[in-house]
This record gives sequence, structure tokens and C-alpha cells, in this order.
Amino acid sequence: MTSSASLSTQGGKLAGYTNYSYYKKSGSDQIVSAKSTLNRSLLSKYNYTKSQRTNVATHEIGHALRLSHSPSKSSVMYASDRYASIDHQDKVALDNAYNN
Repeated sequence: MTSSASLSTQGGKLAGYTNYSYYKKSGSDQIVSAKSTLNRSLLSKYNYTKSQRTNVATHEIGHALRLSHSPSKSSVMYASDRYASIDHQDKVALDNAYNN
């Protein structure tokens, strides 16, 4: 996890972004490295609290652990919510990703 003075991707400005590489195996892909970056200028511009910054960092770490965006607004993995923290659904998603 790192931070950057600014962060811009093809989709526009983001609070955080995770880039990873993986080894393609038959049946499943194995992540071999991940780098999560937080956008300091955007977090400051929109007055993210310490708790909200933690939620964004947790969201990006979730991506590094192979979690996708969730349709549930109560999930830390919801695509655009700085207010959500880890909930039961996120724990189930991690369990499914690693215990199957």
C-alpha cells in the first residue's frame, strides 16, 4: 500500500486503485503481486476522515486479495462508498475465495 499526490486512470480520478499481476493456471488464476495506491489529493479535497481513508485502504486491500466489487452498499467492497467498513458479506467473500 502506498499513496500518491494524485491518481488518474482511464475511468477518471479515483480515491484508490489496485493493480495486480497474476499467473494463469488451468482452473484458476494466482495473484503473484499487487500494489494498492491511495490518492492523497482527492482524499484531502473531499475531506475524507481517518475512518473513511481506512475504508478506502481496506477496499483496495480487498482487491489485492481477489475480491470484486459488491452490489451491497453495506460492503466495504461496494464500488463507491467511503462510509462502509468490513461487514459479514465481505468475510463470506474472503472465505469463498480461499476455502474452496
